[in-house]
Amino acid sequence: MDKLHTFIHKMKKLIILLMFVFVVVGLTSCSKKIPEGDIKNFVENLNYDAAYSFVKNAQSNTTVKHFENGEEDGHLIMDISIDKEDISYHYSESQVSGYFYGMKEGQYSFYSKKTLCFMYDDTNVTVYQTTDTMADTIKYSPEDVMKSIYDFFYTELEAGIHRGGFYYGDYVRLNCAKYYELFSLNEAKDELTYSINTVTKDKDNTDILNMHSFTINTYGMLVRLSSVAKNNSKRLKVETTTTITYNTGFEKIFTL
Repeated sequence: MDKLHTFIHKMKKLIILLMFVFVVVGLTSCSKKIPEGDIKNFVENLNYDAAYSFVKNAQSNTTVKHFENGEEDGHLIMDISIDKEDISYHYSESQVSGYFYGMKEGQYSFYSKKTLCFMYDDTNVTVYQTTDTMADTIKYSPEDVMKSIYDFFYTELEAGIHRGGFYYGDYVRLNCAKYYELFSLNEAKDELTYSINTVTKDKDNTDILNMHSFTINTYGMLVRLSSVAKNNSKRLKVETTTTITYNTGFEKIFTL
């Protein structure tokens, strides 16, 4: 499996597990300091507790498209909705087509999967799941419902660092100094963007062009992500986009 297909496999695993760490080659913490200025002020104010308090509800959409010979031959779409203010609520829906469906390594065995869980108090849980319109029998505890919500923010916590969700604040704090020139603020100074283009090789020594960008708000929550991996020699391409809205409210569903 070449690096492009490895990238596809990893991205699909990240999506289905709600683990959206934006993996960029070579990003590690370092001892360099962020230069004085607006970016430093932005980054130093990032804080997980503030981000968690800020988010009352949220909706995300992630779309992964696979192209061969210039034609789309499959996509993976995942929508997630959470509410943690009025009700403990989590809904996810995944849709799969073409390249992403089948029996090969990393492919999905369903075309559509929906999972809904919610609770109005700390004890009574309602949960539904359907796979290709067929109802699944599953059980959720109150802890499972809350974990579904927490996973929207992070899935791993180590040495005080939150990773694996849509909270990118710790990730940015650890890497902004070393890769400062790759970060930029918008004019309103309420969104910080990281962008990088790299070239890697597959097993046949052909070039894969990787173009990555993500944007966070002042709380360190992801608002946009774009990733493109292209192997022009083999005419293969994968495009990934994520968009998220916060605290806008949405119409909840309570049964599948």
